[in-house]
Amino acid sequence: MGREALAFEMRESAVGTFNDGDKIRYCMKRWAKLTEGVQDPYRKRLLAVLAENEFQHLQRLNEETKAINVGSYTKHIFPILRRLVPNLLAPNLVSVQPMLAPIGGVFVREAKFGTSKGAITKGQNVFDSFDADYSSEKVTGELLATGDGTKYGGAGAALSVGLTFFPVRPLSAADGFSLVLTEETSGGTVVQTATDDGTGGFTGNATAGTVNYQTGAITGFKFTAAVTNGNLVRATYQYDMELNDKLPEVNLDITLTPIVARPRKMRGTWSPEASDDFRHLHGIDGESDLTNTMTSEMSLEIDREIVLDLLAYATSSGTNATYDRAVGANDDNETSAILRILTAVSDVSQQIHQKTRRSGANWIVTSPAVGAILMQLARQGDFQPALLRGNAYGAGRSPMDAVRVPPSYNNTSSDYGMMEFGLLGSTWTVYQDPLFNKNKMLMGFKGSSYLDSGYVWAPYIMLLLTPTFYDPRDFSFRKGIRSRYAKQRLRPEWYGSVTISNMSI
Repeated sequence: MGREALAFEMRESAVGTFNDGDKIRYCMKRWAKLTEGVQDPYRKRLLAVLAENEFQHLQRLNEETKAINVGSYTKHIFPILRRLVPNLLAPNLVSVQPMLAPIGGVFVREAKFGTSKGAITKGQNVFDSFDADYSSEKVTGELLATGDGTKYGGAGAALSVGLTFFPVRPLSAADGFSLVLTEETSGGTVVQTATDDGTGGFTGNATAGTVNYQTGAITGFKFTAAVTNGNLVRATYQYDMELNDKLPEVNLDITLTPIVARPRKMRGTWSPEASDDFRHLHGIDGESDLTNTMTSEMSLEIDREIVLDLLAYATSSGTNATYDRAVGANDDNETSAILRILTAVSDVSQQIHQKTRRSGANWIVTSPAVGAILMQLARQGDFQPALLRGNAYGAGRSPMDAVRVPPSYNNTSSDYGMMEFGLLGSTWTVYQDPLFNKNKMLMGFKGSSYLDSGYVWAPYIMLLLTPTFYDPRDFSFRKGIRSRYAKQRLRPEWYGSVTISNMSI
């Protein structure tokens, strides 16, 4: 599997048949009333597909089950979906692509070099190994041979080899053309250099050798001294592309990783007496209340499963930084010490940008303890708390993320406290989770497209509810809930973390 996702979608990932336009349009039209009011088009489409999956599940129930229990099922499940799906944190962090069947696949489309040219090797991912000269006439660092300490110079054997691209342009100071052969260490340090003289010979650190510009053949070449064992002989030159079929290629490579939806299950029990008391004293239906509690618990467990996966992924990527909360010798005061957290966050963000060549991080997940530190930056204007931004869940956020419409959860509506907390440095949207590692900050990139992510979460059936069962053995009501989904890691370099020391000072 490749390693990069590009802004113009040179590489994409897709699950099952979610991209089947006709099916998506059908789901959107069928469930238009259910999705009404959901502003984010991506979440609206997600809700429509999951609702259709629920409906298809309902159709597979046998006739007796339908007749007895369909009322109870539909009473709860579709309102629950309407509440939960728009409030999932997952779409803000990763790619959420619903499956239309319990078995599907992650399709990865990427661009690979189709020709070895210069330092580029055929089969490498285009943006893993960037070469600014790949499509030009210039060939940079073509590997010709490896030294053994006796050959290619002095009294040793001469080098005879053919250049890959020809005809080669002879030395021309006016046009900037030259054929340069170098001996380099594995670290790239140049030891000896020889340059063609424009007439088929060599000057510089060369004692013999000729080049046929038309065929690219180098014959009998010797450096002044033998090439050191392990050192590389490389060539840098220009060739004539006109009417030439020796052109570098970029190929499209598509791979499929099969995925299977896995379950989560939970059951609830309540007594008829408690249900009676709840209804008559508080006007609350016990079954609905317990069902909402179980579904909220499961959805938050899924969100946290994804967050913990990403944290482990960030650790494996090696994209990490540290921040010491204590006031150091170079800090003017406590505020100065707190401001240093921006350096660590920026460091990880730029590492992500450098490794992915896509963008830096644009979101952070952290704990309330770290959130308390970030709140101190509000006085400096480096942190914008969500509550102070009022109805600004779409305003003031990262320019890279500006096209996204945020979910409806916030500080007061989040059932389990996982919430959007604010904006750090006008770049990173911060989410706060009370169960997250106290001294960690998880960072990552999620683009405006659902394809721009290093991790895929693929729900099949978001929630399945069993009929309510009245057990005559103990006169209790029972109901079960389950979910089925798959997940796939794609690119660890899209995630990083900051570890904080001296949290309490």
